[in-house]
Amino acid sequence: MLKQENLQTRVILIAITHQAFAIRQIYWAKALEGTKWKPIVHCLCPIQSVLKIIDSKGIKRPDILTESCANRSCAYIFINRINNFLGFIPFTSYLRIFFMTVNEIITTKKNIYEIRRKLRDNSVSILLMPDSSPTYFAPTLAYAAKKENVKVLTNPLDRDSPQSYAMIYKSDLSLSLDRFICNFISKLFPKWMIEYDKKLFLRTSPHEILSQEYLGVAPKKPWTTFGSLEDVIVLSNEVQREFYQNLGIDANRICVVGCPELDYLGNLITNYKTHLNLVLNDMKFKEDKPVLLCVLPQSHWISGRDEAEFQSHKEMIDVWVHNLTNQVRYNVIISLHPSLHYDNYSHFDCPNLKVAKNDLLILLPVCSIFVACVSSTIQFAIALGKPVINYDVYRYSSEMEYLKFTEKRGVVTVLNRSDFKLEIEKITSDDAYYEQLATYQKEDAAKWGKIDKASVTRFINLLDSLN
Repeated sequence: MLKQENLQTRVILIAITHQAFAIRQIYWAKALEGTKWKPIVHCLCPIQSVLKIIDSKGIKRPDILTESCANRSCAYIFINRINNFLGFIPFTSYLRIFFMTVNEIITTKKNIYEIRRKLRDNSVSILLMPDSSPTYFAPTLAYAAKKENVKVLTNPLDRDSPQSYAMIYKSDLSLSLDRFICNFISKLFPKWMIEYDKKLFLRTSPHEILSQEYLGVAPKKPWTTFGSLEDVIVLSNEVQREFYQNLGIDANRICVVGCPELDYLGNLITNYKTHLNLVLNDMKFKEDKPVLLCVLPQSHWISGRDEAEFQSHKEMIDVWVHNLTNQVRYNVIISLHPSLHYDNYSHFDCPNLKVAKNDLLILLPVCSIFVACVSSTIQFAIALGKPVINYDVYRYSSEMEYLKFTEKRGVVTVLNRSDFKLEIEKITSDDAYYEQLATYQKEDAAKWGKIDKASVTRFINLLDSLN
């Protein structure tokens, strides 16, 4: 943690708009504590879900953590109850959309008022939010910040194109233009529609679109996840820079600083032997073997993905664990996605496999092999020079080439259970194959993140230049 005394304190508001972004935003807040930039973390999603995640991962809570009260207003509760009641009555779908739109307008206006007041009362100079898409409160935050002359920054976890959401949402029938209300809204506001894989659908729900258009907070390009609302996009590595510039984002609005996770990993590597012993003692493995670290994939629209090999999350996880425990040369540590709860997976514990409660970053430096599913965490494994098996169970990479991580030969992407089985067997038994993958990773590791413990310093320099 950087200490800077006798300097005028400035304030940055760090927004958590969804639990998926909680850990990254908390890490930024913890990294800035004790510096001349005072972080205030503000939750627009349920704060209890955020606390549950960071507490379960052993991450210390930030000094200042607040939450929005918009979803607890009397008007919100009253209209929400009406809407729930109408859900039991047939043929009331359009009436429900009306009440949902009214509810969204009330909540959005209250959020804007709350955020503007928080920005003023705390003399906030900078707002850091996860993205600038039309969901996750981004339009609300950006609108409030602009009204208060506060600079807006976004901080992508990895790489997202407009097609990324289309790929996921194409199976959501509630957004399909086959529905009359969706078709009607697409005629009113064509910018919210996209065609993907010969299907037409909206970017988000009808009531959210109507609310944002009515209040005048809607982004000009709803399908753009980054580059539409913010002043600066703060990136973690050069691979991200190239990706977003290729999407047409102005290079002058892009700044590569790194991220707090990279600084944290750098500190752990500095004391590697001590850290290794702590982790292995905590896991209580019976034999001294190298470590294979696996992040189990979340249950992410799997029932709607016809392309997916599995249609059950349980079946998918059982196959992963079976193949990992079948090899004998490595101890296996399972790290859970924040949406997965430890109690539901602790039964997998056996002599050579342990399910960890720890945050993934604590575990990454000690592993020799990393296994994940198109996860943003793969970039950290590459930066550390760890060979990776990317088992794309949802087959997103068959539609999005960049999800294959083809930029690096040290990442092996597989799309089915038979290839996954073969890759696990090969990488854990063929030393020459493992060493070749490790060499490939180390060649371009710096492009995926600098482990120089200077990310926070670069970020503070950026904040100073904007203030």
